[in-house]
Amino acid sequence: YNMGRNTIKLEDFKNVDKPHSKLIYKIAKNNNLSISDIANFLDCSYAFIVAVLKGTHNLGINKANKIRQEYE
Repeated sequence: YNMGRNTIKLEDFKNVDKPHSKLIYKIAKNNNLSISDIANFLDCSYAFIVAVLKGTHNLGINKANKIRQEYE
């Protein structure tokens, strides 16, 4: 249960500069996916995807490859 979930929008991250942040943003935007969709696809938490978008975490190489293979 995350009270702030609805206040976080993909658009908040359109100017991110970290490679994995850009990757997630671009794929979500191009495929009309939500942050939750990405989290579900990669089998990780919503909070983790937000952290990647914020640039405080990186996707593991396996997760980065999985999402690239599916959507790029």
